[in-house]
Amino acid sequence: MKIHLFAFPAAVLSSAITGALSADEPSSFKEQVKHAYLRYVATSSKDASSVTNEQWEELDSMVSEPIIDTSPETFLADCIEEFNIMPVEARSNWQLIVNDFPSIPQESAICMESLYHIFKDNNPNPDATTQDEQVRNDLYLASLNAAYDDLPDEVQGWIQDTSNPRYNVPTKALFPRDADDVVASVKFAKKYGVKISIKNSGHSFTGSSTRKGTLLLNMRKFERYAAKSITECDPNLAFEDFADQPCRLAIARGKLGYIRVGGGENWGETYKALDEYNDKVGEDKFFVIGGEAATVSPFGWTMQTGLGAQTGVRQYGFGADQVLQVEMVLADGNHVLFGPSEWTKVEGKVPQTTAVKGVCKIRNEWTECPEIPFADIWRAVRGGGGGWGVVLSFYLQLHPDLSKENVELDYDCAGPNLSLQRIFFLVKYLHDPTYFEEANALIHNPDNKFDPVTVEDSNKCGANAGTLFFECNGAGAGLQAEKTWAQFLRNWNVLYAGHFGEDDYFTDDQLESLAAHGYCTSIVKYRSQYQALMTPGVVNRFDPEGPNLPNIGAPEIVAAGLYENGIIPRKWLVENDIALVKMLLQMFGVTSTAADLIRNIILYYGSFGVAHEGTSDGMDAVSAAQRKAGFWANMFPKVLHDAFFTDMYGTEEDNDGLFPGYISPNHSTVVVRGPLKDDWGAACPSDETVAWRNEHCFSLQEAIFGTTLLKELELIKEKVDPDGMFTCAYCIGDN
Repeated sequence: MKIHLFAFPAAVLSSAITGALSADEPSSFKEQVKHAYLRYVATSSKDASSVTNEQWEELDSMVSEPIIDTSPETFLADCIEEFNIMPVEARSNWQLIVNDFPSIPQESAICMESLYHIFKDNNPNPDATTQDEQVRNDLYLASLNAAYDDLPDEVQGWIQDTSNPRYNVPTKALFPRDADDVVASVKFAKKYGVKISIKNSGHSFTGSSTRKGTLLLNMRKFERYAAKSITECDPNLAFEDFADQPCRLAIARGKLGYIRVGGGENWGETYKALDEYNDKVGEDKFFVIGGEAATVSPFGWTMQTGLGAQTGVRQYGFGADQVLQVEMVLADGNHVLFGPSEWTKVEGKVPQTTAVKGVCKIRNEWTECPEIPFADIWRAVRGGGGGWGVVLSFYLQLHPDLSKENVELDYDCAGPNLSLQRIFFLVKYLHDPTYFEEANALIHNPDNKFDPVTVEDSNKCGANAGTLFFECNGAGAGLQAEKTWAQFLRNWNVLYAGHFGEDDYFTDDQLESLAAHGYCTSIVKYRSQYQALMTPGVVNRFDPEGPNLPNIGAPEIVAAGLYENGIIPRKWLVENDIALVKMLLQMFGVTSTAADLIRNIILYYGSFGVAHEGTSDGMDAVSAAQRKAGFWANMFPKVLHDAFFTDMYGTEEDNDGLFPGYISPNHSTVVVRGPLKDDWGAACPSDETVAWRNEHCFSLQEAIFGTTLLKELELIKEKVDPDGMFTCAYCIGDN
């Protein structure tokens, strides 16, 4: 990156020189100047509100849809109604994204899936920067499961005050219809120094798809590809040009097809396209790995790693691992298509990418590009979050559409509450499946010995907090988990009893009751993945005659409180499961309620697995913590940090001063900070102000990616978007 000192004001250069002179190492001058320049670039772009009407008319003449004025007033007029529907479960995220349901269409470009996400840092309080996290949590509790009209008068006053500086509403919005619209918008933004925000669903827990003073590109009206792009690959095809790249890579990975998904489509629409294709060919042929909530965008989801406990992620890899080819518009206005062109075979892993090739669309033809760092962009867009450009489409590999077997558990069906047993069974079945055969050495009754469970068997199932016990893919996968659970309960007294108090064992009568009640489980079978994801009737309130699209999750006024999504490493969890649970039970009390709390808050999301260390192509931005994860814990800082963090991840000395990263980006919230910079074993205090936490604790981005990967991604951002055109809250190069 070349930096010309005359390119920015003397005051900025003076600040850099002062910082360099005061630094410990004299050689840091160049680094100080570079970061001063980047800060200058990040803050010097023109606010879109300062662009003249004549200039906006210039863009308006080049695009398919009219440019829209957006403001807090239009947000209040278009986006509040859904948040007054009660109960909360009756609300639908479909009504907060652009849709064409005839009865109640939604045309607003700026509605969000959480009301507070339209505000900076998801907080409508004008004094937010002076608050500690307890004040924020009080607001969260007052807003959870609430209707808008029932919010405290003071909170409603903040929201109704359209001059509230916390409003984070773009100045203008545009619905691109095709690639030409996006290219024109990017070139316009470059010409006039305008920043661009990008939105599909608005599902981000950091509110990353809205930004004050930007031109918002809402992709929901962009060209749709899913229904017309499903491609079966011929293994005998003679690959001739770059158009064959998705099939060539799919076949190398052992897949026989792909689907191209457009930048405005969501998972519900993508799943529906595949279901209709399967009906057409007369068999449940294909499925794509995706998100569990239908209105989530495949793009934000994939770029944030892509997790799904019930959608095959543990078996086939993260969302970032599914991409074969990417179509984007970059900050320089180039319309590009790129993906791996060379790879090597490595035992136990998918083909490892060694080269990435791309082409540019010039005069409506794909041709050779100027120098573009395609390998860097390929890495960044798969796990590195947003802010790299406008993604127009992903080409995603397809998998066999296996049947589903969901195992449900009734905790109290036979007398003893089974929450404690569930915790340990989840740990062993999902992350240490060979344990069961090894445990047979301790079991003397041959009738109670475990059947073998392989890693492959384990990877077929995932688990989420809630009523479902296991969500398994493939005929017999749920039945095997259910059978192993029954064997586990019969052997509980031998394997675990005595660790957690005098009442942690089963009596003979209780064991007989458990057996009589089928060990409290039942199995619900589905023909296909799509059928399992359906929630019938939810969308019918909009369009009784229209498509029955799946809808998982209902929009809340506030989406998350103090949750941190800290990752508990798989290896550490397997070796320390008893110590972890004993500590937590001592804290909460040895009760079934406490065990439920541990399961539903601490061991929250079972979307990680052993397979993930082999599903990376070696050139992605998914953190090592996620590749080696056991569970994420929603309340990691309050409950686990001081007791276990350095045991899990090592001290500053162990890591040579490079913070390792331990947060999952999926659903991470704006309040999250890493531990104290000068004491990794101490969680960032929640009773300090936002400003104090920002100064003394690791940033959200460093807590997600770790020091080394974050620096690498920041360098890529400097290469591909040196002016910081693409902006999103808490993305690389922002905040």
